[in-house]
Order: sequence, then C-alpha cells, then structure tokens
Amino acid sequence: MARNNDGFNLDDMMEIFGDSGGGPSAAAAHSASASAPPSAPKAPAPSASGEDLSSDEQALLGAYEKRKQDKREQEEARRIQEQQEAHEREEQRIIDEFERAKAAKSAAAAAASATAAAAAAAVPLAPLAPPPILAPPPALAPIPALASIPALAPPPGHAPIPAPEPAPPLEPQAPVEFAPENEAFCAMLDETRAEMIAFLVPLIGIRATNNMLNKSVEKARSKAPVVLKDANWRMDGTLREDGSVDPERLLKNALSLPEATRMDEYLAGLRELVGLRIRAVEAGLGAGPCADMKARLVAIRGGMQNLSVPVQEEWIEAFYSRVLA
Repeated sequence: MARNNDGFNLDDMMEIFGDSGGGPSAAAAHSASASAPPSAPKAPAPSASGEDLSSDEQALLGAYEKRKQDKREQEEARRIQEQQEAHEREEQRIIDEFERAKAAKSAAAAAASATAAAAAAAVPLAPLAPPPILAPPPALAPIPALASIPALAPPPGHAPIPAPEPAPPLEPQAPVEFAPENEAFCAMLDETRAEMIAFLVPLIGIRATNNMLNKSVEKARSKAPVVLKDANWRMDGTLREDGSVDPERLLKNALSLPEATRMDEYLAGLRELVGLRIRAVEAGLGAGPCADMKARLVAIRGGMQNLSVPVQEEWIEAFYSRVLA
C-alpha cells in the first residue's frame, strides 16, 4: 500500500480517524511538528477540507472515505438480505401450514368416502329365524293356605306362643314447622344475589363480586349469630363459594329460635346480610351505582311469585319492607 512521507499507510489513517476522532490534518500536523527542528515555528494545522493537504494525504483521505462508504454499503446489503430471508421464511411457514391443513382436509374427506363406500358395500344380514315356541310348564300343585298348616305345638312345659299383632298403619308425617316460609325467603334472597351478580360483574368482574358476596355472609354473622350460623356451609359439610346461603342450615337455625320471636329475628338476620352488601357496593362504587343496583332489586319484585318454590304475597311484602327497605 502507498505510504506518505511520514510513514503512515491507509490502515494507520483508518485507525486514527476511527478510534481517536482526529482527522488527517491532525496526523499531518503531528508529523510535521515532529520532523521540524525545535527552533522552527510551528506550521498551522491543515484544515479538514483538504485545501492544505499534500497529494498523498488527499489520496489517503479519499481511500479512507471510500472504505467507509463500502463498509456502509456492505452493512446495508447484509441488512436487506436478512430482511429478505426472514420474509421468505415467513412465506414458507404460511405455505407449509396451508399444505398441512389441505392434507388434513383431504385425509378426512378420503376417510369419510371410504366409510360411506364400506357402508354401501356391506352385506345385509340374513333375518333371524323366530325362536321356537316353548311348551307351557306343567301345572304346579297349589300351595296350601296358611290356615291349613297345623300350628307347631309348644315344647313340653311351655305356654303356647301368641301370634304377633299386626303393625299399626303409618300416619302421614306432619310438615316441618316454618319450612315453607324459610324456602320462600331463601329463594327471594338468592334471587337478589343473582341480580347483584348481573349488575356488578360488568363493573368489577366475577372474582371481586364473589369475594364481596362471600365475605358479607361472614361479616353479617357477627350481627345475627343464630340465624346466619354456618349459613354458607351445606349440611354435608361443603362450603358454598358463590355467596349463597344453605336453606336447610337456615331452617335449622330458625327452629332454634323461640316461636314467638322467630319471624322477627329471622328477617332481621336477612336484613343484616342484604344491608351489608348494599353498603359495600356504595362504599366501593359510590352512591350512583348503589342506587342503580337497588332500583334493579326493586324491579324484580314482580317475578318473585314465579320462583321454583311457592311464595305468598304476604311473604314478598315482608321481604321488601323488612329486608330490603
């Protein structure tokens, strides 16, 4: 490679310009200052424009710029080639998936055709011969009546054993006290729970809704410990995780209350549960959404008589005036 008067070749210039950030004028100025005698005045540094460079220096500068340009073009060509290869790989992947789907569809059609052909070519079975008619069994001797069987004589020295008396007929079991009322109120309570879920899920999601309904049963138990005792546990010992209460459990709890105050304490316990849920919605979402939800609970009153259990109008009135009021 050509060298200038100071011993710099093209690689030296590349190293200087690429790493140290200096230009060819700085290298020439450094070489000139090193070769000049100490007493000679320092010449001004050549400008980067090339006006004060020698022909060799200009040639080196031109070669350096050309090499930089070639390197940029090579990098750009490599980037374009990589993009093209990635595009071709994606096209090939799509084609392969299409071919696999096409082959699977063809295989399914061929299997269906083979099944239809096999069904059409199946040989019909010959009709079965009717079974032979069996001759009737010979007549059996009649069983002697119980009255004709002689009674066994008691052992010597023992009195005869008296015949057992027939058991009295079973009387119809009386309906469980407070069961119809409990079923009706539990059904109405579950209807309000379903309406709350329909209102809250679009706003806060099913997980947060179920969490609020479950925790409300636990917290309301502290205000109504008898009526809501284990209310979210089934009688078989499994937990209800959707905020519902177990009707059998509530009936058992209600029957433990005095008959004179049973209905009042029962409705007060349901009021604690429903009120806690309404206050939780107001605290979490604000007064506006809470009012909208209460309006929806009032709107479903007309359908309370169409539940799966019998519901009397006086029970609906008691539910809305003493539980949801």
